[in-house]
Amino acid sequence: WYQGESDLGGNPNMPAPNNNYSCTQTAMIEHWRKMYQVPSAFYAVVQLSTWFPDPQLLAELRDQQLESGNEIPNFAYATNADFGAGGNIHPPYKQHCGQRLANAALSIVYEKGINWRSPTYAAAMQTGSGEVTVWLHDVLEAGLTLKQSHNQDTHNWRSYGDCAAANKKAPGSCAWASIQFDDAAHTWVNATVALSQDKQSMVLLATPPAGAKVALATSYGWGSIPMMTVYRADMDGEDGQLPALPWNRTL
Repeated sequence: WYQGESDLGGNPNMPAPNNNYSCTQTAMIEHWRKMYQVPSAFYAVVQLSTWFPDPQLLAELRDQQLESGNEIPNFAYATNADFGAGGNIHPPYKQHCGQRLANAALSIVYEKGINWRSPTYAAAMQTGSGEVTVWLHDVLEAGLTLKQSHNQDTHNWRSYGDCAAANKKAPGSCAWASIQFDDAAHTWVNATVALSQDKQSMVLLATPPAGAKVALATSYGWGSIPMMTVYRADMDGEDGQLPALPWNRTL
């Protein structure tokens, strides 16, 4: 299932409209399984790629696409948000989500020993002034590695503009890592990304604004064009190598 962009924002007549997608997606899967009389049929979705709608709504919808996995069995996902083409919702780079989906099917349906899940936010703690360490689910023994973001390459943008133009039009369109601090304005500050010494966690580093003492929240790739630079170190060089997925969470 490589759909969902037209559902951005959900039903405006319902509470928390953008949070309805996981309910409707789950209901659709359950209905299809019932009608085809295959109650445990494998079902997988592709997390939406990049384009220029409301940055917050798109980031939220990507999260909602994965929630069905908490409700029903034999559900899988593969992100394509790290291999976008700027404002083109139909990027040509399908080989990455293709291998990721194949690995999920090999694991769930054919019971191969493959961990197909991307690392996702687990917990975070302030570990220094302007420093927050973030732990992730599904990090294997090989740990994490840093790579250049494919979405930052200007040749992928073609006629859709660049990050500076996109962020001027809609702040947060191009999204790196950031830390929110407890100064009077609760300022979000761009953060650099490093890895812990054992490569099992991420370390976000930022300069606190005047008057700030404590980090309140962190985000990573939370926008229309996520600049995803952290990957699981296993499968390095393969199309199916798995990135850490974006988040926006309070500490």
